[in-house]
Amino acid sequence: MQRDNTDKYYIKLKSDVKKRRELNNNHNKDDGFGLTDSQSDLLVFIRMFYKEYNLYPTIREMMIGEINGKPIIKKRKWSFPVSKMLLALELRGKIKRLSGQSRAMKLIDLD
Repeated sequence: MQRDNTDKYYIKLKSDVKKRRELNNNHNKDDGFGLTDSQSDLLVFIRMFYKEYNLYPTIREMMIGEINGKPIIKKRKWSFPVSKMLLALELRGKIKRLSGQSRAMKLIDLD
């Protein structure tokens, strides 16, 4: 019974990624700095991770793309694409990062 509830929860999280991606893309069309699908997915993953664990994910955790063992976003083999997406999110004002520290990140527009 418990397992069925957690499976439903993570299926809902995955559908939320798609919905939030659409909302992010529609919201950001006005400012000319829209996010790519991958950037939007990563931003949603960061929000979900923070809500689940009350701390921000490391780059390695973002590469894996799982929350409690359930895949939420696409798994990545290398850390460079994740770092590049984080830089793009920072340049667009979605997150703020401190260099040289693990989990040193803050969501700017947390809703």
